[in-house]
Amino acid sequence: MTQTEEERKRKAKDTYLRRTYNITMDEYDLMLEAQGGNCAICDKPPLLRALHVEHDHSTGLVRGLCCFFCNAQILRQRVTAELLRRAADYLEHPPAVAVLGERFGPLGRITTKKRRRRRRR
Repeated sequence: MTQTEEERKRKAKDTYLRRTYNITMDEYDLMLEAQGGNCAICDKPPLLRALHVEHDHSTGLVRGLCCFFCNAQILRQRVTAELLRRAADYLEHPPAVAVLGERFGPLGRITTKKRRRRRRR
């Protein structure tokens, strides 16, 4: 990968983060560093993808960075008392607030894919 391609990808991610969560790529990096590069809930490094920006869908408050599992499925499976305690602590004391202060993005669920219309026959 050339340097210009890396810069292009970083700029694209910065634009996405600004538009979607009202944070910059540099602020994402600050949160990632503050969390030691790990998920804010399970404290494990991401496996395949970058950590997701986890936020409150009703207020837009950015709470931290989570792995795909913790962001999407924590209450569906593999729930332990320790994980629930960590999750409760995370919700009460979001690590992103310590780094960024209270930063609110858009309200509601963030979607990035366009829905295709089904053709009627």
